Amino acid sequence: MSELTKKQKKAYLKEFQPKVGHFGRKCPFCGSHDHVLKLNREVSGELAELGTWIRFDVECQKCLECWQDIYKLVDVEGYEDED
Repeated sequence: MSELTKKQKKAYLKEFQPKVGHFGRKCPFCGSHDHVLKLNREVSGELAELGTWIRFDVECQKCLECWQDIYKLVDVEGYEDED
């Protein structure tokens, strides 16, 4: 896994806009939207002590670079099923 530069990380986080069924972001290395989740797991250690964190390993299908998205669950809301 390559290290992101501060510039790449800032640009990636700035453009992140999650959409249902779509990552909503580009590869921070080549700009492709063609990437897949390889694995997800709970974060352990120091971050886990701060709350519920989930880590997603992501791989770009164009340049084959990998990176990790780390999310913190900050809230939960109910919803009504439309059926």
